[in-house]
Amino acid sequence: MVALAVALLAAPAAEGKQQPRVTIVVLPQHVTVGQLAGVHGMGVGFLSAGIGDVPADQTYLDVGQGARVTESLYDGSLPRLRVTSGHGGTAKVPPPEWGAVRQRADSVPADIVPGLLGTTLEQAHVAVGAGSSAGSAALMLVDEHGALAGAGCHGACPIVSVESAKATGAGFNIGVDGTYLFTRQYGAGAFMRFTGGGADITRPDGTTLSLAAGGFQVVSAFRRTSSLRAQCLERTESRGSSRRHPARQQRDDEQRHRRQ
Repeated sequence: MVALAVALLAAPAAEGKQQPRVTIVVLPQHVTVGQLAGVHGMGVGFLSAGIGDVPADQTYLDVGQGARVTESLYDGSLPRLRVTSGHGGTAKVPPPEWGAVRQRADSVPADIVPGLLGTTLEQAHVAVGAGSSAGSAALMLVDEHGALAGAGCHGACPIVSVESAKATGAGFNIGVDGTYLFTRQYGAGAFMRFTGGGADITRPDGTTLSLAAGGFQVVSAFRRTSSLRAQCLERTESRGSSRRHPARQQRDDEQRHRRQ
């Protein structure tokens, strides 16, 4: 699963004009919508368009081509893609690898064009770029030739860029589990756990976003032990009963017969 966040910023431009700037940020795994909603001043929306287990690179290509189809419709699996980054937010996929991507897309019974988003933005005179941490996420903004020219207008035009956020975190987990058996195989159990932790996400501009996670959890349920465990308990009690007082052993035997 790939988590994305889109931030719309106002970048100062020449002659005092304000130009929009959109930053697509790839978030680390396990960052939840609830955690993002807890950040002051952030409005969060959630959209899921998953189709099975899709590699991250395929998701990035799907964003760029504006459509997603099931993996079984392609002639083959997605080849390993190398995205080389350069100065000024440029990026490029080697031509042989990008050619394989285009050929694979042509095998699908649908009108999909890898790199369509990047080409459309360039034709609309919107600068595109990839941060040094973007990696393969730059596939979202490459054009139909597998290249990303970089945001070279220096704030004088609208900019769309892609970045990858990094996270470090630590936490702890403590809990207790108990079971009470009414018979040898059936009983009730309860589980209590407290989890606490946090993560620091490094934004593309170098600042840090701190997220807290965890909480208290209580679960109760009806439980059934395996027949093997019941047999082990019976054998253990049988061995222990041989060392008991005769009167107590007789009482335990009578209770066992009544349960049976």
